[in-house]
Amino acid sequence: MTKEGKNGFTPVKNKRLFEVVAEQIKEAIFTGQYRTGDRLSSEKDLCRSFNVGRPVIREALRTLENSGILTIRPGANGGIFVKKVDSELLMNSLDVFVKFEKVTIEQIIEARLAIEKSVLMLALERIKEDDIKKLEENIALAKDSIETGDPEPRSFDFHIILAEASGNPLLVIIIKALFDVMRNYISQLGFDLERKKRAVQVHEMILRHLKERDYTKVLELMELDITKLTPVRQINA
Repeated sequence: MTKEGKNGFTPVKNKRLFEVVAEQIKEAIFTGQYRTGDRLSSEKDLCRSFNVGRPVIREALRTLENSGILTIRPGANGGIFVKKVDSELLMNSLDVFVKFEKVTIEQIIEARLAIEKSVLMLALERIKEDDIKKLEENIALAKDSIETGDPEPRSFDFHIILAEASGNPLLVIIIKALFDVMRNYISQLGFDLERKKRAVQVHEMILRHLKERDYTKVLELMELDITKLTPVRQINA
């Protein structure tokens, strides 16, 4: 049983050594001492630097690897590397939450619509010619995928490109995580040919009105794209 201190607070315990080591490594990464792709010192050198045993270093590294901050590669060209942060960790957590809480596709659509409205407002202000070109290329790719019978709904990437055009990296990673969950769902349910064709048509219209900076029309089309063109069934049904 935990002993309580004054005022009902639980006394603070000393941190375990591996937690202290992990926090120092994280701080070194967050302050720019190490960047994405950089190799850290070997376990042996880290032991000397921190003046701790190898089990402490290994536990600290395992913690950081599980957090998605480091990647540990075996072999002659292996080592301890700073990992590029992506949507994978957020997607995995979101996927577990969706399944555990029995979130419906209607609720995912509702969340998407709320987030993508913000994306659109920013994208309309900040979109560049390079973003327009990427959207055009995505539409062409989506058309080709329909012709070749590619089962992957390429039009999903249209929304990710829009998020990137917003210039907000947090919105990008949230949209990517949402779409990763959506991809899992669509792979179970399927995305029929007519929906793919209609999605491409709507995206062409969205792009046209984006170029005209017509937020009202773009939002109207986006609502159609999100609410009407997604197959609807409870994920955990």
